[in-house]
Amino acid sequence: MDNNVSMYIVMNDSLKMGKGKIAAQCGHAIVNLTRRIEQEPSKRYNDIFNRWHETGETIIVLKASEEKLIELKQFPNSTFVIDEGRTQIEPGSLTAVGFLPARKCDMIGLVSECKLL
Repeated sequence: MDNNVSMYIVMNDSLKMGKGKIAAQCGHAIVNLTRRIEQEPSKRYNDIFNRWHETGETIIVLKASEEKLIELKQFPNSTFVIDEGRTQIEPGSLTAVGFLPARKCDMIGLVSECKLL
């Protein structure tokens, strides 16, 4: 069994964001997930976060359509980023969905349709 865990971030490919915008939105998703782990008193989250940290803090960035992101943001282990529209895209745009660190085998069903960014 693979005990390595990764944090998955899925970017909205429908928006055609520039590289810098993608990096910023990915960063927002990671900050949201980290805050969630810090605020959650659950030992389960702390154990997963520690395992993620101990195994190299792998982050896998994928891309998918907005429709797929809308589907993904419904899962309880996810967080999402809505842009304020200050630069490249319209206010209120769904830019990214991130997932708490998890094993690949636990994520493959959710993100199998998504391509690497």
